[in-house]
Amino acid sequence: MNHHAFQPQLPRRRRERSVQTQYNSGKGMGRGAALMLALFAMMVVGTTTLSYVASRETSSSIAANAQLAADARTLASSGMSIAKGILRSSETIWRRNHVAGVLLNNYALDGGTVTVRLVDIVKRANPANGGNIFPDDSTTEVEVTVSSTRGGA
Repeated sequence: MNHHAFQPQLPRRRRERSVQTQYNSGKGMGRGAALMLALFAMMVVGTTTLSYVASRETSSSIAANAQLAADARTLASSGMSIAKGILRSSETIWRRNHVAGVLLNNYALDGGTVTVRLVDIVKRANPANGGNIFPDDSTTEVEVTVSSTRGGA
């Protein structure tokens, strides 16, 4: 077929190219969003892992403190047993042999120290006694407080 110069020609199709470009740019946006989601997920997992590891580092010191506290309670119980023995041994020793109510002060016991304090319950309840709440020969009811220290706890 012979084409003449004045014969009308159909316009070229450029539309396909622009549609294809539009399709590719949409595909790129999907990949970018997926990448952002993946990075966010990795950040969340990393933060969670870091938090878990950090919490494990403190658990050993918490366990050590709990052990020291248990040892201090056991030591205080032993101090209370000593105080009961002193109270039962004599009617007068514990009433007179204290300094401002302190019967034992930093008494060394099993790797720690114990302090035993005595308070006359009747005197403490009566404000007219002038603030003297320490036991004397007239004391019939006494409150015993034992504090202990072991390894800093």
